[in-house]
Amino acid sequence: MASKTKDAFEKELRLLVWELRDNPYRRFLIAFLLIWAIPFLTILYLVMHGTEGLSQPSIAWTSLIMLLLFVISFGGGIIALRMLNNILDKLVAYFIRAKRQDELKSRFVATISHELKSPLMVLQTNFSNLLAGFAGPMTEDQQAIVETCRSVINRMDQLIIGVLDMYKIESGMVTLHVTECDAALLLRAQESEMSSLFAQKGIQVISKIPQSTCPVRWDGPKMCCVFNNLLSNALKYTPEKGTITCELESLDEFLKIEIQNTGKHIPKRSLETIFARFEKLDPYVEGYGLGLAISRDIIEAHGGRIWAESHPQKNCFIIYVPKEAGTTNG
Repeated sequence: MASKTKDAFEKELRLLVWELRDNPYRRFLIAFLLIWAIPFLTILYLVMHGTEGLSQPSIAWTSLIMLLLFVISFGGGIIALRMLNNILDKLVAYFIRAKRQDELKSRFVATISHELKSPLMVLQTNFSNLLAGFAGPMTEDQQAIVETCRSVINRMDQLIIGVLDMYKIESGMVTLHVTECDAALLLRAQESEMSSLFAQKGIQVISKIPQSTCPVRWDGPKMCCVFNNLLSNALKYTPEKGTITCELESLDEFLKIEIQNTGKHIPKRSLETIFARFEKLDPYVEGYGLGLAISRDIIEAHGGRIWAESHPQKNCFIIYVPKEAGTTNG
């Protein structure tokens, strides 16, 4: 059934593109010529006819010509408006269908993801019990196999959590639980949690986070998720012996958080698309391309903005967010 729905939608899309390209636009061009080109050429002819010293047309003849021009222009205008209305109707209809299809797809993915969580939890629990020795001792090879299976399940669980979070944000089901927080403490905590991973790659972390408190009213756990996503992203794309810089700056009623990392240049065309769902710069890098999309939605829910910049040998992810969640950034 899903296949039939997809085929029907693609058929409608092809039909719409064909109609817009081959029919309405062509007729709209004809209408445009009727409105402007034919009257303009006729008036130009009359002017040139008069300047050549030939006999002037009578008043009745001139009135007849002007009336004919008016009829042509008016008729062309009616045709043009109808064609334009037809085009707009089709575009609106396509937008509504596309939006509906996107909602159905998101709901379907979210439903499947939710249904997968329960069996995954059962598998996680059983593998943990096996490793704990509840079913008896295991050899090292058996432990390695179980550990590999548990690692794969953990990755699947993270993907499902990301998909569900994305669906909840898009559906407006997530509300911010705003409390008093210390922005500097939140960022330092995420930086500290990942310090061992940075050390494994020999990455130098330059912290420009003030030691003084930075009071804000945010949804602390969600902002921690944003910081974790950005630092994880920097970890993935920073080469060994590279550098990551974390900077926090107070700007009146706003905070500016900047995560910089040395590494491969981000193409200009990708600076915006990397915030789309399932979008990754390198398909071979671990992850599913959901972290930046979720981070952008959380930041925008707080009334802030997030964007990426790329400079020679350095990439930057910049957050500009109000200290009071929900305050617009103008």
